[in-house]
Amino acid sequence: LELVYSQGFNPKPKVGFGPALAVGISSDSEYVDFATYRRLDGDLGQAKINEVLPEGMRFDLVREIARSAASLGDAIRAARYRVTTRDSESLAETVAAFRERLPIEIRRQKKNGKTQTFDLATELLELDLTDGESFSMTLAMRHDGASVKPDEVLEKIFGERSPGLDVVREELLVDWKGRLVNPMLAASASSPGP
Repeated sequence: LELVYSQGFNPKPKVGFGPALAVGISSDSEYVDFATYRRLDGDLGQAKINEVLPEGMRFDLVREIARSAASLGDAIRAARYRVTTRDSESLAETVAAFRERLPIEIRRQKKNGKTQTFDLATELLELDLTDGESFSMTLAMRHDGASVKPDEVLEKIFGERSPGLDVVREELLVDWKGRLVNPMLAASASSPGP
């Protein structure tokens, strides 16, 4: 694949990745933007890429997006996480107790000595029990990096029990016509066509 490179003294391929994962969090779904000189057939391009990727990594889908589309880092508005507990205490009771304490603020001390405050009423978009041992939560993401972190929310829900949780980022979401959807759905619906 002929990738488009940046200009200047040290050219690099024009490749953009979604928001980085925090340490200790795995992911089921990541995205990457890249520019090619020639239009790339999705299925053929996907097959070519997967032929050369290391074991354990593969592209599930390749879609064309308009050149005018926002970069992936700027487009992401939320992330959905699956949280699995290993605690015998009732998850439903713990989540109910957390909801009763809302509204809750999270305060983060910055390196410059200033305090950054997040209101979970606006940062925690969804919190849904999936079964007796797991739940999903959707957190707002800001492209300027000022977003609440999953471990900060989990500490507010579980207190000192939060380090024993299994956290997986299930999905990154973009705003498409007022709805939060995965980037591939938005790309497919907004495809520039031939």
